[in-house]
Order: sequence, then structure tokens, then C-alpha cells
Amino acid sequence: MIDLLKVFKDCPEYAIMKIRGTFPEYEHGQDVDIACRDLSDTTRYLSKYFRMTHPVRINYRSPSHVHFDVMDSNDEINLRFDLYSEFISPKFTEDILDYKMKVKYGYGFGDTDIWIADYHRDILIKCWEYHTNGKQQYKDYAKFKEGLDVYLKQDD
Repeated sequence: MIDLLKVFKDCPEYAIMKIRGTFPEYEHGQDVDIACRDLSDTTRYLSKYFRMTHPVRINYRSPSHVHFDVMDSNDEINLRFDLYSEFISPKFTEDILDYKMKVKYGYGFGDTDIWIADYHRDILIKCWEYHTNGKQQYKDYAKFKEGLDVYLKQDD
């Protein structure tokens, strides 16, 4: 199991989106969605972090989206970092990073600050995921569609 608190301790400017309640624990093969200010910096940071401990695969999905896969000894994905320098829209991603929230994780000493998308934008992300990608786990967020539409019109 990868210690995600250590991974994110010195990570360049980022915000975890759609963080799960079980964080920092994860299931084998799970992904962590991350908004980052500079995709190259974050990819470089993760490459350096894992270079001595785990094989990795880096797949550039688009100029603003990278799959950074940390592999296990069976050459299967242990954990995927889904990195975005643009998610939904450039302004939306900028807002995620500008209004991110700091959450402390740890056991009372040596706590680690983890940056996550604020509640408002996290709800809009889940609403967008439901309406755009049909992700059923977010169906409870469908009711925020009008708010999402209003928010996204600000980009026009």
C-alpha cells in the first residue's frame, strides 16, 4: 500500500477532487483525481517520488490530462493518479485550485496537510460527472445541474 500522505506532503500545487471518505486508504487499481496548476511539474514530482520504489506508466491523454499509473509487481495498476491541468474548463480548474481547502491527516503528531477541492466545486464536479459521464455513484448530485449550468456560463 502506498502512503498517500507521504506522496502529497511535498507535491506541487494541487487539489484532490472527489476525495473518498476512506482517504488516505485506497483499493488496488483505484484512481485519485487531481487538479494541478502545472501538469509537467506534478508529473515530474511523481516520477521522482516513485522512481526507486515502483514502476510507473505515464500516458498523456491530452495536453491537459495525464494518467500516472503506479504499477505493482504483477504489472497491474496499483494506483492511478488522474492529473488534470484543465478539468471541465480552464476557469473551473483555476477556481478549484484558488479555493481549495486544507485538511489535516495524521495521528495527532506529524499531521500532513492535504489540499482538496472545496465543497461547492466538489458537488459541481460530481454533478458534471453524473450528467456527462453517467457515473451512477453521483446520481444524488444530479439536482445541482442548474447551479452547474449557471457556474459554467460564467466562462462564456
